[in-house]
Amino acid sequence: MKSESDFWIPAQSRPPPHNYTPGLIHLLKMALKYSHTHGDIRQAVLCYEEAVLVNVEPFDRSWGCGYRNFLMACSALMTQQIQPSYSDLLGEPISPGVRNLQEWIEAAWREGYDAAGANDFKDGLSGTKAWIGTAELYTAFTFRGVPSKLVDFKFEDGHTAQGLEDMKKWIKDYFTSSAETADSTDGILRSSSPVKSTNKMPLILQHRGHSRTIVGYMETKKNETFLLQFNPSDSLPSKVRKTALDWRDSSLGWEPFKKPGPRLENFFTQAMKRKTPVSSLPPRIKRIRPSSGPIDDVIILDPSEDDGTLDEDEDEDIDICENRKTKNGKSKEGNGGLDYEDFVNFFRLKTLRHKEFQILSFPMDDPWTPEERKSHKVVTSVRSG
Repeated sequence: MKSESDFWIPAQSRPPPHNYTPGLIHLLKMALKYSHTHGDIRQAVLCYEEAVLVNVEPFDRSWGCGYRNFLMACSALMTQQIQPSYSDLLGEPISPGVRNLQEWIEAAWREGYDAAGANDFKDGLSGTKAWIGTAELYTAFTFRGVPSKLVDFKFEDGHTAQGLEDMKKWIKDYFTSSAETADSTDGILRSSSPVKSTNKMPLILQHRGHSRTIVGYMETKKNETFLLQFNPSDSLPSKVRKTALDWRDSSLGWEPFKKPGPRLENFFTQAMKRKTPVSSLPPRIKRIRPSSGPIDDVIILDPSEDDGTLDEDEDEDIDICENRKTKNGKSKEGNGGLDYEDFVNFFRLKTLRHKEFQILSFPMDDPWTPEERKSHKVVTSVRSG
């Protein structure tokens, strides 16, 4: 089926597929500026502005998060101009896609890449509903010559809270180590802004049972740090997608958000939770490759340990567009604008309760030569801390 191998980047003239949404980083930046003006946040830093949200579809809803995060990464990597050659490396001979990625990985296995992974999947991936994780994505990018790095975070009992803060700091450092945008003419002005976008590629964050794309972070006035995410499993409201597409295609500079007004108490009243029964989960599991020990020393994440539902940090859908009534009976949705608070909350990662994470990042180094690719056939990672 076409949807199982479809791929799109912002440079293409054709409209994006229905599960691809460009322009959201631009809108998120605007919404965060309103949050700063209204006193909610101190600062925020975002990734490359052309990053695209790619959602799962019905055929891969229970297993496709790793593939969709891969497509989000490819869309950004093939659009950026720091390493223009990445576009050809990732686009030929087989373009990215859910089923195409399965073929990529199998081709890499046949060439001797990630022998442990090949054995783990019994050399069979194409046409299956197997979950894949950051180890498989590392293999796919390495096979095509695009440098990437894996970083592990593992928290000891009783130190999870501090470990999560350390991981957030690592992510903050990643996005702020080069806070200028690709446009150097206004880089100085942008760097002084409390809300800025950068030329950094999105990160892929994996934990037990799920992975997501991290597109930045925000700091509140209370010194709390929240990660900002593109979660491929979250259903984007149709009005939000339409607004993003209309704003992206418009040259009029119209305002997509209602301007901040008086704060209302108890405004966030609904959050729908989506539950996924264990019985619907695929038999394969995603691997977090440890940084030490032999290459076959794989951490097996047992689906039986799950409680039958996605965690809170995975499944909260904030309704951005529902017409709500204020205390005077008028709709806050008036004039067709989105609510900036709900928009930010939709992309804010609320909680993380896991003890093991793995991050895939892109250093934007020169493409690997054939010899360098061979030297990275074994999947390795760095243990943070």
